[in-house]
Amino acid sequence: MSNKSLDKWLSHDKLLNWNKRVSIIIGIAQGLAYLHHKCDPTIVHLDIKPGNILLDKDYTPKLADFGLAKLLNGTSENNIALASTSTPGSVGYMAPEILPKSKQRHVSPKCDVYIFGVLLIELVNGSQFTLDRGKIRKFIQWARKIHVEEDGFQHIFNVIIKNSIVGLDNNEAKLFLHISLQCIQIWIQFQQDMIRIFII
Repeated sequence: MSNKSLDKWLSHDKLLNWNKRVSIIIGIAQGLAYLHHKCDPTIVHLDIKPGNILLDKDYTPKLADFGLAKLLNGTSENNIALASTSTPGSVGYMAPEILPKSKQRHVSPKCDVYIFGVLLIELVNGSQFTLDRGKIRKFIQWARKIHVEEDGFQHIFNVIIKNSIVGLDNNEAKLFLHISLQCIQIWIQFQQDMIRIFII
């Protein structure tokens, strides 16, 4: 792909402006919706990190590297158990239910939705959380504590959103942050079809 992978562009606030970021977010969501709801059997990618999202000349995202993907027989409601020794995904992006120390490790589309939530935060923030293994975990613990407080969401927004991104739209940024927190189960209970918001 002419623009290589997303990880090369995340921190370029001027080159990867807000409109391009929104287009990339929508493209990734559409790709996941296709894998989870249109494919038979359902495909769970498990490794949707910025390095596995390729960008063409128009910055249209393409999901790549299906080496860790799992096929689910039947509907996307199904899941498969993982062996205790397997490690599907990249550090910092793995959903809590498939981490090596989890008691019951099951792969389902929810794993990809969790990763999508982390990716959303990175796109609206302009940097990768997972360069530091504990950074996303610390963020989740911090956000869990303050989201119930008055103006808690606004405080999270002020910490995450960088006004240096060219063309930033605060309302859209708030929507994406709400969705990302839903994906990683901080803000409200996980909603399985949540990423369909982008496909309407």
